[in-house]
Amino acid sequence: GRSGFSEYEIGNVLGEGGMGIIYEAHQTAVNRAVAIKMLKPESDSESQRMKFLSEAVLTGTLQHPNIIALHDIARDQNENLFYSMKKINGQPWSQTIDELSLDENLDIFLRICNAVAFAHSRNVIHRDIKPGNVMLGEFGEVLLMDWGLAVVIPDDRQLQETEYPGLGGTPSYMAPELARGDFGRLGPKSDVYLLGAVLFQIVTGVPPQIGRAHV
Repeated sequence: GRSGFSEYEIGNVLGEGGMGIIYEAHQTAVNRAVAIKMLKPESDSESQRMKFLSEAVLTGTLQHPNIIALHDIARDQNENLFYSMKKINGQPWSQTIDELSLDENLDIFLRICNAVAFAHSRNVIHRDIKPGNVMLGEFGEVLLMDWGLAVVIPDDRQLQETEYPGLGGTPSYMAPELARGDFGRLGPKSDVYLLGAVLFQIVTGVPPQIGRAHV
């Protein structure tokens, strides 16, 4: 049996995403600090629950040193879905990218490229690669986070229209086919464009499309 939420002592809010809130927590059974992601109450619809679950399952299948490690998917006492993952003591790359040297940023960038190549080998497209979704730990960890927009594209075909994932992403970095909603063209190259946009920022100091709102 799964003890669920009772196994965790919930602490402060660490951050918020589009549909989720991330809390720090203590997992009592194994005496470790973890992060817990839950759906926001206002996002608690059947379709959002399915998206949340697919994000958790996808993250859990991607076992790689540069991808955030998921520990557990469960429900709390009110039947709300949550998942727990490794807690990183550190900060988003977006907060330090301007202060780090070119070599330091390129080292981080190459590790993210490794994570993305691994995801692509599993047919997973991230769709929202940007410095704000990369966590840098205090002991050198580099982790690609936030797989909430990720989609799985089967080997043998393009996405069917009924499977189109919906708009989402960050305008300053977005690939043209994502910006146009042309999801028939969505594929690994969409992430490669995002990686190129991040590399552009490393070299020039600004994202490629600076004149638009950051989301």
